[in-house]
Amino acid sequence: MLAPFRRLCIFSGISLVALFGANAQANEENTVEAKNTTPTAKEYAKCEHNPTDDDVSAAQGAYRAGQVSFEEADYQRALLYWEDAYRRDCTADKLLLNIARAYELSGDNRAALNALQTYVERNPETEPESSVRKRLAKMQEKVEEEDQEKQEQLALAASQQSQDQSSSPEPEPNLQFSPAPRRPLWPVLVTGGGVVFASTGLLLLLRADKVAKDAGCSSNPITGDQFCPTDEASDKASSAAQVANFVGIPLFVVGNLAGAIGGYFWYRTWTSGSPSSKTSHAPVFVPVVSSQFQGFALSGAF
Repeated sequence: MLAPFRRLCIFSGISLVALFGANAQANEENTVEAKNTTPTAKEYAKCEHNPTDDDVSAAQGAYRAGQVSFEEADYQRALLYWEDAYRRDCTADKLLLNIARAYELSGDNRAALNALQTYVERNPETEPESSVRKRLAKMQEKVEEEDQEKQEQLALAASQQSQDQSSSPEPEPNLQFSPAPRRPLWPVLVTGGGVVFASTGLLLLLRADKVAKDAGCSSNPITGDQFCPTDEASDKASSAAQVANFVGIPLFVVGNLAGAIGGYFWYRTWTSGSPSSKTSHAPVFVPVVSSQFQGFALSGAF
């Protein structure tokens, strides 16, 4: 009564060990697959020892569990069970045929070829016309075709990449624009001061003419002598004329000179270094004196 119960306990323990070992191996293989997507053939260790009874029992339990997974089309789990079974009992070479079939159905022809080659190497008495040899030859053809397709895809990808590189437009040069140089401010201030002085002097000159006209005075255009109807009118015209002569004329002259000098240096400093300095002109104040107008004119291009 105890013998069947003992065997049942051993079989259950071995199945649990195989299951945990299979899960651990599955996690390890998933990690490796995540690092390298290229499938690699599994190497099977040489059989250099005879399995014990416990090893045989464990291998049988793993084989049955793998058979259930295979019938459920869970080929990856079936492979884990069967490879664990073959590791425990390395004399069960026919497990390699099951392993090869599971690899083939899962799409890993290279691993299936490796399992068949291992079986033939460990069973050299296999007849050349046997089904195993035929399966091995077909699997070799499939692997060779896959390798050839991969090489063609790599060559096509390399040619497309070279064409893309040759047809891609050249990168535009990285143009670096230097910041505009700082312009001195003093020519602007000198020009502005000259405008103020010239305007003040011009106003004083115009005021003297207006005072003389309001007083009824007239001047000889040839000699410049002034004639007024009364002494009071003469005093007013003379006072306004003195202010115009001693203040207005100097301010007007100095203002025009300052405007001209400031405008010249404004042009030289504000247009130097610019691409259009040879064809563009900065604003310049030019003094203008005529019989009807005395002052300055603003000329240049903006």
